[in-house]
Amino acid sequence: MLYKDVEALFGEGVKAHDFNDDALGRGLDRLFAAREQGSQRGYLLRARRA
Repeated sequence: MLYKDVEALFGEGVKAHDFNDDALGRGLDRLFAAREQGSQRGYLLRARRA
């Protein structure tokens, strides 16, 4: 990533230093929460169909 244009890959205003362990952790937390919410929604839909 050292020689790549980060803004071209991820959008305007994004810098290489934005990719640190804290940012990665927040992103993973968001993905986990979205997946959890999606799983719960799926269970509710299946229960409703039964």
